[in-house]
Amino acid sequence: MKKLLALTLLLSAAFALYAGGGKEALPPAPAPSMALPPSPPAPPPPPPPPGYFDDDDGREKPKAPASAPATTTSRPQQTTPAATSTPAQTANLVPPPASRTPYFDGDGGKGKRLAILVPEGRNLSDGDVHLPTLVQGVFVTDISKYSAMSVLDRQNLEKVLKETESGIYKNAEDYLQLGEIANVGYALTGALTKTASGFALQVQIADTANGGETVASYSGFCTAGELENFTGVKKVSLELLAQMGVQLTPRGRIELLSAGSAQSSRAEAALAKGITSKTEVETLAYYYQAAAIDPSLAEAVSRVSVMSANISSGNIGQNVRNDIAWRDAWVTRLTETENFFRNYIKTPPPYDLVYSTDVQTGAANYANRTVELSFGIELLPASMEWFDTMAKVVKTVKTGLAATDRAETWGFYETKKDWDDANGEKSFTWLSWPDKTVSRGVSPFTDQNKNFTIVVELVNEDGVTIGRQSITLTYGWAFDFVASVQTSWNREGASLKYLKDPRMVVIPKPVVSQTVTFPAIKADLITDKLTIKFVSVDGVAAETAGRDGHIMITAKSQYNLSPHGIAAREANFFAQLVFRDGYIDGHVDGSNFSGLKAINIETINGEPVTDIGNRAFYSADELISVTLAANVTIYSNAFQGDLLKVYNSNGKKAGTYTVDGRDGWGAPKWRYTGQ
Repeated sequence: MKKLLALTLLLSAAFALYAGGGKEALPPAPAPSMALPPSPPAPPPPPPPPGYFDDDDGREKPKAPASAPATTTSRPQQTTPAATSTPAQTANLVPPPASRTPYFDGDGGKGKRLAILVPEGRNLSDGDVHLPTLVQGVFVTDISKYSAMSVLDRQNLEKVLKETESGIYKNAEDYLQLGEIANVGYALTGALTKTASGFALQVQIADTANGGETVASYSGFCTAGELENFTGVKKVSLELLAQMGVQLTPRGRIELLSAGSAQSSRAEAALAKGITSKTEVETLAYYYQAAAIDPSLAEAVSRVSVMSANISSGNIGQNVRNDIAWRDAWVTRLTETENFFRNYIKTPPPYDLVYSTDVQTGAANYANRTVELSFGIELLPASMEWFDTMAKVVKTVKTGLAATDRAETWGFYETKKDWDDANGEKSFTWLSWPDKTVSRGVSPFTDQNKNFTIVVELVNEDGVTIGRQSITLTYGWAFDFVASVQTSWNREGASLKYLKDPRMVVIPKPVVSQTVTFPAIKADLITDKLTIKFVSVDGVAAETAGRDGHIMITAKSQYNLSPHGIAAREANFFAQLVFRDGYIDGHVDGSNFSGLKAINIETINGEPVTDIGNRAFYSADELISVTLAANVTIYSNAFQGDLLKVYNSNGKKAGTYTVDGRDGWGAPKWRYTGQ
């Protein structure tokens, strides 16, 4: 009974603190796909009532009594025990003032407190185990956004379920216990069952204060596609809100039923996979992906911050009582990391296949009445989060290993002889993890070269396939271990190069350009309009490959104008730069500068650029605008023309420098155009 009372106080405080923070604390809902006229601006909210204060994040929060200590939030999915906390008193809390909303009429269910549990998964494959958690996340977002009900966020709900040692509620007694401990009046539960043609979803909301009586329910079916874009879950949210007395406006109804954006869908799926992962490394990797895909997904950012800090600390857990056990735990962690990435690299990173619809005519064979037709294609990384995830996870684990200050003692370093010179001097390099792996098998941190096999057809206006080709496109990535090198000498007088705390950078191969040629197309079958049809990718239907996100096929005219295309090209360009500790190396593949007319290099991936190496951008013939930070060291011939001279003569000012004509040799003449 004492334990139950303590848990009730703890979770009441957690819920009250969350609710006092306002709806902004919840993960934002996906952006609607249907454009609507803007609603009139809402009047400014009234000043907060007594008992509230505004802190630096702009949200109103309850002011706890002076005698109440701060509440510490426990860390999700960590091996170290959560810090204990003392609940803040909640009896005198004043609910936050209601705000006007374009999504519902009336009170929107104000005052109702709801806990949304993960639906029970039935008949799910290993690849589907994250789907119930995904469904839970969509419900949390929808009900939070389209009603005034207070929804217990997932991280606090996880604390409740861990404390109660149960996640399944089936009878009135269970619901009553949940309501008392979590301080909620309603609980949403259900089941997601995989069928031969899709998924069956049964959901109910129970009144925890009234013996678990069902007050809202839904039972229906959705396809895998409807689950993937959230529409299958959103129609359930609409039905449940109506049964709970929430009256949506026409705008709210339209936006709620709109499919989630591809970005939000991928981010929520990655977050759900992280929550349901079995190892901390896999969990962290998916959290990083979710936060990178959608930085506005607050829950993913929060989970990344907490979990990465835990791993980076170097600690393993309270069960580690001695140095041997500590080392064993780190061997397990490093092995899990290596095994995870061995499987990770088996699935191709996301790529864009961009093709030109301008079919070119080549040589003709008059005797056979055939002609050569061709068109161009490009293969380039669709986004960088796949590559960045590897680098971020390794950096986090490496930071934790370094924090132990035991890596060398534990044998996670290897001395490798580099050379013997004519004078008999020897040189050695100390290799450390991950350059030196701890598990058996091929290291996943080695350069990779792989291929896509694409089957493409040429179809005339009559629907007749007049040409078919199978082409191979090479993709891959390289690893660059960036480190601070310290040199020392041993008793033999040999030089020892100690790689201090190395970081790993994953660099995708640059854009692959190729021409698809149909050498002998019958002239009589050629019509005014020809269609390029992509049949398959690695033996899988092209539509399926696109839906899985491994390779998206887009016409060049559409791709170049799309926000995704612009962002992907910029990300791919920056990925080719050898950039470390603020310095852009001069060894850059000039082929990546094709079409580059303007560039902002004040920062790269959030890190300030301080030095630009010799000939770094010399091959960028079409470059006419460069935005630089202040006081950058620019080496000779980093750019064509007199940019270095103009930058220095302007006191190394930050801002944009543009081409203002050419000199007699055709070299660009630059001028400062301001910030």
